[in-house]
Amino acid sequence: MISEEKTFLASIGKEYPFPYFCPPGRSEIACWEVSQTLYENEERKTMNGRKRTVQVKFYVTEEERSLIEEKMKLVPTNNMAAYLRKIAIDGYIIQVDHTDIKAMTAEIQKIGVNVNQIARRVNATGNACKEDIEEIKGGACGNMAVTKIKPVKSTLSKALDYIENPDKTDNQMLISSFGCSYETADIEFGYSLSQAWDKCNNLAFHLIQSFAPGEVDYQKAHEIGRQLADAVTKGQHEYVLTTHIDKGHIHNHIIFCAVNFVDHHKYVSNKRTYYGIRNMSDKLCRDNGLSVVVPGKGSKGKSYAEYQAEKTGTSWKGKLKIAVDVLIPQVSSFEELLQRLQAAGYEIKPGKYASCRAPGQERFTHLKTLGADYTEEAIRERIAGKRTHAAKAPKAERRGVNLLIDIEKQYQGAAEPGL
Repeated sequence: MISEEKTFLASIGKEYPFPYFCPPGRSEIACWEVSQTLYENEERKTMNGRKRTVQVKFYVTEEERSLIEEKMKLVPTNNMAAYLRKIAIDGYIIQVDHTDIKAMTAEIQKIGVNVNQIARRVNATGNACKEDIEEIKGGACGNMAVTKIKPVKSTLSKALDYIENPDKTDNQMLISSFGCSYETADIEFGYSLSQAWDKCNNLAFHLIQSFAPGEVDYQKAHEIGRQLADAVTKGQHEYVLTTHIDKGHIHNHIIFCAVNFVDHHKYVSNKRTYYGIRNMSDKLCRDNGLSVVVPGKGSKGKSYAEYQAEKTGTSWKGKLKIAVDVLIPQVSSFEELLQRLQAAGYEIKPGKYASCRAPGQERFTHLKTLGADYTEEAIRERIAGKRTHAAKAPKAERRGVNLLIDIEKQYQGAAEPGL
């Protein structure tokens, strides 16, 4: 029976070519065998005239096949073999490096977190500290050296593992330590912490020092980080220093023990010590010709020489103080003084504390912020002759001016032969 089926199917093979199946009432086994034979004969005839004789096979899922067919429609073509061959020979796989974009995104996210925290503080207290505004300005300018510090309250070993990551530290070539071995720093920190006189809520402090992209090589960055760590810890705290070079900008991580190993007192972290650390970092950057963050001076980095030139020039407060000092001998009342200032171009905002704004100045300046001799009461006394001279500048300001003069004299002396 099967042989009869084969004979019949062979006679109608052209009407039912492979892989189409049997007519109704015919054996499926015979149908398959005949269809397979016809297919192989056709393939053999076709291959005899082909230039391509190597067959490449690969497997796909149903979803992948559907995706290939959808892409074929865009060409358009119905020849899957030709399409796949063209893609395999002439197609390219393009790999895009998103490292810089990821690093920038991470920095933007950090800025967003800082802004959100400050916004919550403003909503709760109705006020924002000057340092908060400077933090936003400093965080928004990614092209200058920035220093941050935060406590490590738990998981010290994880924090150390992170900063010591071989992928970030040139296979751990950019790791230094003081007073401990970086491999066992968490254990050695623990011993110092156990000797503390006072209860310590922090295990360590994590200091981050970032540099502008392309401004410093990693060897110099690591050396600057070591000098900063030495200056901060004063040889009394164990620390681990690492330099990360895996992102778009080079940055240092310093983790130092919260308790010193000399007298076992804990490190006190507050705004004063933070700004002390930042000043140390800025000085090191200036000494190495790197840009620094100048508080309250906008988003551009300035060299130390530019900062000093601007500092010793006439600031808005400096101009206002000069104007007040010049006008006091010429007026008979505080109100007349304000009128004269207004005539000189100042915008006056009266109130409990009178304030002035010069043309081009962004914000008003309260007179009382100029010093003890510039409150309304003090100015009235000076106009009435009860206060004969303005109070001297604060000692810190006088010292800064004298120091600048001394430096200028030294430069002049160095420039003149024989001196």
